[in-house]
Amino acid sequence: MKESEKCKVIQDLLPIYIEKLTSNETNEYIENHLKECDECTKILTDMGENIILDKIDDIKKIDYLKKIKYRNRLIIGTIFAISISLIIVIISFFNSIGGVAIDENGKPEYYEAFKKWMTGKDQITISKVTNILLKTSENNLETTIIMTFDKNDICIGARYCFDGYTEEELLDRYNNFKNVENGPIPTIVNVVMKENKLIYNYNYWNGKNKEEILKELNEKYVDFIIQEI
Repeated sequence: MKESEKCKVIQDLLPIYIEKLTSNETNEYIENHLKECDECTKILTDMGENIILDKIDDIKKIDYLKKIKYRNRLIIGTIFAISISLIIVIISFFNSIGGVAIDENGKPEYYEAFKKWMTGKDQITISKVTNILLKTSENNLETTIIMTFDKNDICIGARYCFDGYTEEELLDRYNNFKNVENGPIPTIVNVVMKENKLIYNYNYWNGKNKEEILKELNEKYVDFIIQEI
């Protein structure tokens, strides 16, 4: 991807990044770019996100002595508390109803069983996710979509960004989508207008398989650019 195109992608992602709606992987992708790109950093600053920029700088300036001092203050109490808690957890776990979870290959999964016992949920949410970026342009309207999938390639979130509406069109669509957001069963949520862009979450894709989604999108749009991030 050309550097100018990469900057355009990052700038489209910044409003979502500011709202903390991006995944850890996407955050890392954005922050690595910001470290090297003054133009995108300035745009983020102009959005009033100095706190985020400070956080990026702080990553490079970790105060080791302060960390050691804090750790020494709590280490004795922490070890004691963890030891007692671990003993209680182990005894309770192996005496709890439900036994050991079994993975898809029939092997025991003690860690998954432990999470099930702790949460009381049959279905455990896995933190590992993947994200894809989709872009297309039609009739002077640029559409950018960030989709997040779980380990089984099932969509768990989609964020849309539209750029290219006239001021009148933008306001009209914003008002329409806000009405949908306030409906009894909203498929569109978190609707915002930023820098002449319309941005929202689209719940229609949630629960659908990645292959099924891409097939449907390719039938609807022409010249779709797809990138895993």
